[in-house]
Amino acid sequence: VFYLPWYVEPVTRGRNSGFLRPKIGLNTLIFGSGRERNVQDLGYYYVFNEYADATLAADWYTESRFIVRFDTRYNLRYRFQGGFHWESVWNRLDDSQSELIRYRHDHTFSRDTRANVDVNWSNRRSFLRRNSFDPEEILQRAFRSAASYSTRFDWGSLVAGADADFRLDVNRTDFQLPNVRLSINQRPLWGGRRSAAGEGPWYSVLQY
Repeated sequence: VFYLPWYVEPVTRGRNSGFLRPKIGLNTLIFGSGRERNVQDLGYYYVFNEYADATLAADWYTESRFIVRFDTRYNLRYRFQGGFHWESVWNRLDDSQSELIRYRHDHTFSRDTRANVDVNWSNRRSFLRRNSFDPEEILQRAFRSAASYSTRFDWGSLVAGADADFRLDVNRTDFQLPNVRLSINQRPLWGGRRSAAGEGPWYSVLQY
């Protein structure tokens, strides 16, 4: 007597809540013999509404580690968008636990005013080097976090921002203190302007 596991795949249009499709295989990147089995994407996908969703999933590697991931995204067109990622890794090779947090938010208050926040944090500087299979992530030299705000007026613009680099190659974190830049549009020095034909006093072209 044989039992064949079955899986229901939704065929409806649009996003729908449900269990993720698991991935089962052998991991040959850590052990050349391919004796480490793994099961990935054991989790659930939930749709809050047409503007937001979330995913909770786990990855299990028989010889090395256990990973839990949580992701949520939101997007309201012309207003704001962003996402949050949390990942925790239990590594049995060295009996350690690592955590990674990423948060991004872009907010459009009006046609002339915007704000951005991008936060990246980990409790271990070697997180990507020890837990990622993506070459670009492994070679990444820093976790950069930044925040900015910009707005335009009829007479100029205002930009403010700050950032921090959590260096991964050395034991150092570089901070840039909040800075504010105020720019004023050019204006005629004497309040007058020459006509299209070039008429008017010579000093009417001077601006500040």
